[in-house]
Amino acid sequence: TDMARLAAQERLLYYPTPNNQIDLILSNIVERPGATIYDPCCGDGAAVHQIGTRLKCSKIFGTEVHKSRCRKAAKIINAYNGARELCQVTGQFDIVFDNPPYDVDVHGNRMETDHIIADLRVLGSGGLFIGIIPQSVLGDERLAMELAKHLYRLKVRRFTSPEFEVFKQVVVIGL
Repeated sequence: TDMARLAAQERLLYYPTPNNQIDLILSNIVERPGATIYDPCCGDGAAVHQIGTRLKCSKIFGTEVHKSRCRKAAKIINAYNGARELCQVTGQFDIVFDNPPYDVDVHGNRMETDHIIADLRVLGSGGLFIGIIPQSVLGDERLAMELAKHLYRLKVRRFTSPEFEVFKQVVVIGL
């Protein structure tokens, strides 16, 4: 509804990744000791910290536009306040964890598609991409083409119940 969308926009489209879904993600991934992980929309940093720690990453990075969430994230990860577009690195991270905002931009494009396409550029060669998106966005041709261009061995896992029934989200994992 329009009211729900306005409420989401007021929160800067922030919905943290549920802890039980992090377990789903991690059940599909092997440890990566010494890897660097980056979350371009890290929120309070909890999800990327949990994933990075359990994968034995040596460095955990994130960017967050909301100042108070970024301050909270900075207590547990290397967090930087600002838009992820300010991250001026290419191919620098071993793992990118992406739970971008869901909405339509002023041009009618899905924001999560634009975010993921841009965020794939910071993933190093042979790196691991983990993205959380609405199931309906899997049909976006631009997104499908970019995922196929940058990744292989793609897996798609739907959120477990009851979150899937509420949010209709999936996890896309690829190397």
